[in-house]
Amino acid sequence: PVYLEMFLFDTYEEGIEFLSSYLVKRIAFLTESFANSEPAEPFNPNPGDQYMIMGKQSEKAITVVDRSLTEDALLCIWEPSTTDESQLWEFIPAGNDYFRIMNIHSGLTITGSERGNSLKQSTIDNANSAQEWKIVAVGNDDDVYGIINKKTGYSFDSSGSGISDGNPVIEWDNQISQDKPNQCWHLVKIKSGVTGLHATTSIENIVIYPNPA
Repeated sequence: PVYLEMFLFDTYEEGIEFLSSYLVKRIAFLTESFANSEPAEPFNPNPGDQYMIMGKQSEKAITVVDRSLTEDALLCIWEPSTTDESQLWEFIPAGNDYFRIMNIHSGLTITGSERGNSLKQSTIDNANSAQEWKIVAVGNDDDVYGIINKKTGYSFDSSGSGISDGNPVIEWDNQISQDKPNQCWHLVKIKSGVTGLHATTSIENIVIYPNPA
């Protein structure tokens, strides 16, 4: 449908002033709307970089429950702490733009467990595609990503949109967008280094992103 509207003015000058004001506002709107029209840069970590995976909605970091070192321990979100290595992860290239995500504390990697089940950590298995994840930018935002499993196509999801400490991180239908902040994650680099050396550089504090709610 086409929307038509007629404006009547007492004088020619009033009409010109109205049109001029409209154009200024329209240009400002379009400038803001297209300011970030370029696509976000792809995620490209260096070997040995260590990251927190922080929920856009919860402002909590993905961690291993009870800082466990054991096989099949589950993942949840928790208040971020840069000194807790169970909240730190290394993204290891697995080929074709996929990564394995290894926990710095345990040395185990995030493994998908099918739809609705909590993510877990497991021994690295190069033949297991459930351990391979694609990192996709959300819209034009350079620091917000979704994380998709190669085997299932499901995404990292803070279960039930929960934001409390201990809320499970599960696999769920891929609905990654700014409208689904429980599937959006900030990848916050905490340390830089080379695999086997880790931590040639570090930061003392992290930026906590504002809760959109």
